[in-house]
Amino acid sequence: MIVVQDSFPTLTAKVARDLVVFLRRHGGHDQTSIHLSFREHLHPGVHRIQDWLSTHFAEPVPLARLAKLANMSSRNLVRVFKTATGLTPLQYQQRLRLEFARSLLRDSQLTLESIAESSGFADARHFRRLWKSTFHAPTVGVAEGASADLSAEAPLQRPAAKAL
Repeated sequence: MIVVQDSFPTLTAKVARDLVVFLRRHGGHDQTSIHLSFREHLHPGVHRIQDWLSTHFAEPVPLARLAKLANMSSRNLVRVFKTATGLTPLQYQQRLRLEFARSLLRDSQLTLESIAESSGFADARHFRRLWKSTFHAPTVGVAEGASADLSAEAPLQRPAAKAL
């Protein structure tokens, strides 16, 4: 790629991010994706974990397994991941699960229990609690087709940096 050879890696990552279009969404859905929102860093170990979690988000994953994938200790993985993305690996996995659940809520007639199970949550209660604390809206309104405003949802916004 010419941009990689002639420019800095940061510019290359920005150009690539600007050119990517997430095709699995139709016009009525929010066009920002968790798969793109927290990938503005250049850490290869964190990218490996993000890629792996994107395909295994519904599975229970021990931190030690993720650390092994990233070739670092569990403690270092959490520190590096949080520095790169603003989230812990668990928070990132939960947001992947919530985004998947949101697509199921909007596009199907499934029960909350089956959506929670398909998304990797232990039960519907845990799913509802995490949904409410993240989106500040109940799942029931979305599941029943009510027009919930999910355009500025927390899972797709990078947490603000803490002042020292």
